[in-house]
Amino acid sequence: MKRAIGLTLAMVGVLVAAALPAAAASSAKTISLVSVQVSETQQGSILTAHDNDVSGSTTIGHDTLTCSATTASCTVVFVFGTGNLTAKFAAKGTSGSGTITGGTGTYKNAKGSLAWKNLNAKGTRTAVTLHVM
Repeated sequence: MKRAIGLTLAMVGVLVAAALPAAAASSAKTISLVSVQVSETQQGSILTAHDNDVSGSTTIGHDTLTCSATTASCTVVFVFGTGNLTAKFAAKGTSGSGTITGGTGTYKNAKGSLAWKNLNAKGTRTAVTLHVM
């Protein structure tokens, strides 16, 4: 279960955020990235992973994933230069979807969805697509 949750954070995609102009969270946009795990720790039933978020060979941000090993529920905070996005999802299997629950800066009051898919067996590289509204 720990690896399945850890994989989850190394979350999915190919980011266009570096190429996207700053826009209000009310403007719909899609951000694709690959989340590459840097570290992972576990205290009791809580797993925390820290990842770099890349588009091609460019690091465009980072994220912190926190998951409960007992419920498989996860919260992830993506940190970009123009603001943060927060999302929730269930870590079940090697791919899934979730909900964007808020943000700061450019993404203040953001809503939307995310999709993720592990790109390797260890789950340390994950493609992530964020649909921000």
